[in-house]
Formats: sequence, C-alpha cells, structure tokens
Amino acid sequence: MIDLHCHILPGVDDGARTIEDSVAMARMAEAAGTKTIVATPHMVHPQFHVPGPLARTKLAEVRAALAAAGVAVEVVLAGEIHWFEDVEGGLASGELLPLSEPPRRGIFATREDPLGGGPEARGETRKYILFELPSTHVPGPFRDLCWKLQLAGIFPVLAHPERNAGLAEDDDALRALRDAGVPVQITAMSLTGAFGRGPRKVSERWLAAGLVDLVASDGHSCRTRPPVLDEAARAIRKMAGPTAEDWLLREVPRRLLAGEPVLG
Repeated sequence: MIDLHCHILPGVDDGARTIEDSVAMARMAEAAGTKTIVATPHMVHPQFHVPGPLARTKLAEVRAALAAAGVAVEVVLAGEIHWFEDVEGGLASGELLPLSEPPRRGIFATREDPLGGGPEARGETRKYILFELPSTHVPGPFRDLCWKLQLAGIFPVLAHPERNAGLAEDDDALRALRDAGVPVQITAMSLTGAFGRGPRKVSERWLAAGLVDLVASDGHSCRTRPPVLDEAARAIRKMAGPTAEDWLLREVPRRLLAGEPVLG
C-alpha cells in the first residue's frame, strides 16, 4: 500500500519528534503492509510551516536512518499545504512541495498503455498538491483558486474533508469539488472509527456514494495517530470489495505521484 499523507519527518511539526520516532513509525507501517510513505509536513499552517529546503534535509536524514535500521519502506516527499492563495509562488520558489518527489525504486512508472506512451507523452502529466482547508469552514475563494491552479497545471487533492465542518454535512458541496477535478482523501482513522462516530459516519457515507478517491493514515506517531492502513483496508474491503481497496490504497496514490489523471 501507498500512504500518501504522513507526518514522519522528525522535529518539524506535530508529527515525529525524533529520528527514532520516524524509524519506529516506518517500521510500524511496514508491518501493516505499507510499502511507500509520502512525508507530508505541514506548510503555511497557522501553527507550523516547514519550508521545502528543511523538509528535504529531514527526508535525507530519515532515508539514511531507515537504511541503517533495515526498514524497507520507501519515503518520498511532499507537503500538506494549508489554505493559502499564493500556491503558485510557493511552488515556484521551492518553499512549498507538490506530490511529485521521484521515487528511487521506480515503482510508480507508468503501466502499459494500449494507446502508446505514458501520460507525459500524451500531454497529461499533472502536478498535484495535498491541500488542507481550515477545520471550521470552506473559504469562499477556494473553488476559484482550484480553477486558477488547474489552469496552471496544479491540481489540489483535498486532505481529510470529513474533518471539515463545512463539508462533513454537505455532500453536494464535496461532490461539486470532485466534479471540478479535486480528488478527495479521507483519513484511515476516520473510516475505522478511531476519530469518533461522526467522522466514521461521514466517511462511510461518502465511500458508499463514490465520493472518496484515496485513504491515507495522516500518521503522527506510533501511539496516538499511528501510520497504518491495514484496518482501513479491511473496512474498505468489507464495504466495497477488493477492487475498491486496491483503487483507494494503491492505484490512486500511484497515479497522483506519477502525475496521471484520476478524475479525468
């Protein structure tokens, strides 16, 4: 499985505190079936901002520590970008990071295409970003910003909207965002009920309605918010079958990292 959202970089936000924590998180994820983790430190968050150069330095530390510890999980890099209107400028400067860190093992190479060539050859390569909204509401300019970014070839992926008060009870608003080309990521602990009855009901409703595109751990530590997907995988398989499990936990994350279309 591919975990597209995890706070595994040490000492930069509210995720892993030390490099030992990072190694323990990766080891736990590996034991639960995760092969690749996308490190997504908070960026332009009201409490935390991890600039791109610092994130790259921390990524190198984590990779070296995992190699020394014999943990086979691959870690690649992006950012969880909080609501921010100058995303283009932040990406251009390297302050913000998209979901495009090239993996070293080549596991996201484009699969065989009967039309010939991969998405880049057909002019379909996209730059995705993991975008987080405030928990209390959906900012008025958000949809217009999504449209502006898409025109520039930047495609937001909406992080954990089931925990957004403005979307949790408004399926039509979420559907409108997906119709506008915004993939939806829900959190594994929301689906399994670890965040409470409310997020679980919303997640199950959206999954049944086809409004979920991927599930990620949003892991922060081995104790309170573990970086595991196995329990969520079982829940998806029970609700929607093995094809949906593969789509939400493997194929869509692979496509996002490869810059391939997900919603058309």
